[in-house]
Amino acid sequence: MACGVPTDGEPRPLAAERVPFGLLDPNPTPSSAPLSPQGAVTMTIYLVSHDRLAPVTRDVPPPGGPEQAISELLAGVTRQEAASGIRTAIAPATEARPTAVADGDVRVDLSRAFLGGGTKEQILAAAQIVYTLTALPGLDSVSFTLSGRLVEVPSADGKLRAGPLRRSDFAAVAQL
Repeated sequence: MACGVPTDGEPRPLAAERVPFGLLDPNPTPSSAPLSPQGAVTMTIYLVSHDRLAPVTRDVPPPGGPEQAISELLAGVTRQEAASGIRTAIAPATEARPTAVADGDVRVDLSRAFLGGGTKEQILAAAQIVYTLTALPGLDSVSFTLSGRLVEVPSADGKLRAGPLRRSDFAAVAQL
């Protein structure tokens, strides 16, 4: 017995709520970081709105890599973003820094402050980091460490997971 994807004789419409995250976005995130007119790199970071991830763009100096993405994420929300109801779930005292990239996985070393707060906030905070870093070309997953040792963080289902975490691990909190 074989398994596979069934075929249809002709195209059929797909309900908007069944379209994967981001494909209906009228302003999709490009696969490589574009340069803004001022020579800065435009990157997407993920904040929180109504307990869901909310993509926002920031202009940063080139090259726009993982370090800059984490720095922008830890900088928190702007006044304008806060006024529109956007927030961050990452605890203010959190420190995080990318330490290694291998085979599409980036390791991020966290401070203990990240582990504080309730499970719901930890899920959103981990999702913010995963979505922000995997928006960069060539990065597919994130592994979290604490003082260089692999640490478990909750995925969207609340289960603690160590090792490479992908966007699919946080799909339940992705933007609708």
